[in-house]
Amino acid sequence: MIVRLRELAMRAALGPLARRIERAAHHPRPAQEAALHKVLRACAGSTVGARLGLGRVRTLDDLTRLPPSDYQSIRADSDEVWRSGGRGRFGAGPVLALALSSGTTGAPKRIPVTRAFLAAHRRTMFTLQAALLDGFRAWRELAGGRQLLLGNAARVETAPSGVPCGYMSGIVLQSSPRIMRRGFLPSPEILDEPSWQRRLQRILDEARGADVRLIGAFPAALKSLTEAARARFGVDTLDQVWPNLRVLFFGGAPLGGPLRDELGRRCRRDGRILFWENYSAIEALFGHGFRPDWPGLVFSPFESVFLFSEAEHGPLRTLDALEEGGRYHVFVTNQGALVNYRMGDLVEITSRRPLTFRVAGRAVDQVTILHERITTAQAERAFAEALPRAPSLDFALYLRAGEPHRVVWVLPWEAEPAQLAALDGALGRANLDYGRLRQSGAYGDAAAERLEPPRFAAYREAHLHAGTFKEKKIFADRAAFSREYGLDNPPAVG
Repeated sequence: MIVRLRELAMRAALGPLARRIERAAHHPRPAQEAALHKVLRACAGSTVGARLGLGRVRTLDDLTRLPPSDYQSIRADSDEVWRSGGRGRFGAGPVLALALSSGTTGAPKRIPVTRAFLAAHRRTMFTLQAALLDGFRAWRELAGGRQLLLGNAARVETAPSGVPCGYMSGIVLQSSPRIMRRGFLPSPEILDEPSWQRRLQRILDEARGADVRLIGAFPAALKSLTEAARARFGVDTLDQVWPNLRVLFFGGAPLGGPLRDELGRRCRRDGRILFWENYSAIEALFGHGFRPDWPGLVFSPFESVFLFSEAEHGPLRTLDALEEGGRYHVFVTNQGALVNYRMGDLVEITSRRPLTFRVAGRAVDQVTILHERITTAQAERAFAEALPRAPSLDFALYLRAGEPHRVVWVLPWEAEPAQLAALDGALGRANLDYGRLRQSGAYGDAAAERLEPPRFAAYREAHLHAGTFKEKKIFADRAAFSREYGLDNPPAVG
């Protein structure tokens, strides 16, 4: 009876949201106009919002004429909140928290979280749940179980001003309604555990006897959790512990076909698991899966305004002006006084009506020596094509300049010549410029380097405690690869 009542409550609360999502996918402009009004109410009069031009904005078209911004545009204000607080600086009220960025270079990034900004994030959680349940078509199955969400701590330090600093996933989960928190694992005190390995073991111990039906995390954490769970529980597949496990919910980075297949095999004996993707960041929830038969994710247009440009510094356009097949840089304006904030991400529009997209990667997620511009997606596609039965899904790639230049594949085993040739050919098909440079002799035969398997796992685990960790797969040179993986004594390249 309790499960039935919970199912009915979820349908009543979330069912209408699913209809709104569908309408907005066909006609996004009204939703974006309403989101703009929320933004203007929340922060147009704030110190930062006014300085960045929100006071001059009345329409979406007005917003497209404001210049883009980035973290440097707000760093001084964020630092002031860190030192001494700052009521009215980012919104009408005080800053409730500083959300730590998962960026790994430069000075730390702390995004101020106001009451309006946090409320917008909470509302998008409801939208996300509505999309998942509507697409899953099995409300009772999820209503009766628990969702294991591998977030991070809401507070990892306290600023000199007294403002708590933590990760956005923990901040949002901790502030979510109690009726929702009852369905989530792990407990908040477990998320406060600073060591990823100890936290993971405590999560598994707490979840062992629970009816887990969904696991949510970014891909690197899903890898780590499924490996650790099988070892700790002594099982081949996780459905031996959680027989009702049906959904893997992921975001933060792409999850390619080979890894999906492997995770499916780890989770269920029949390999049948539903993968549900979202595209989110500290700044906003940008989109998520909706209808499984639609050709991509849908945008989440109800709380933040999204603008796009074809060129990095080109004119900005609104959601309703995007074209099928187009690749665009992404900008967001939200209720925390970020204005046309450059995300550094690229999306590709897969359908115009309904409006769907896929995440095409980071704008800087490419390496080159000449003009080939090899991307992570191309490397992953080449790896999956060349080695469909590889002994491991871990790899990295870097470029070695010389006479001639070379691509170096870093693998957790000794590569055979045939495997290396297959990888090289597949990369030439994935990146036609690289293929032509190989034929011209500008690039020589690909080389291989073996990295002990534990080093790949250690690389993930060293970063998983710190927000949404995105594994880097491609590097401009050996030094960049060595720095990322923390290799003091790099092995010789074959």
